[in-house]
Amino acid sequence: MEKLTIKILDKKAIKKLQELVNRKMIEINQENPPESVDWASYIGSLPKMSITEIEKEIEGFRNWD
Repeated sequence: MEKLTIKILDKKAIKKLQELVNRKMIEINQENPPESVDWASYIGSLPKMSITEIEKEIEGFRNWD
């Protein structure tokens, strides 16, 4: 048996993991969730942008030569 700590950010993922618990393949020990998630620290995250900024970015990609 191995022990692994994983932070689960989405409640839907917990529901999927519950199936493995029901099959007695894993065990879940829940801790109190953090106040908020710092999404900017994750790879591929983008800062909040206005609709016009997003449209400019998309137009830039479309006209990329």
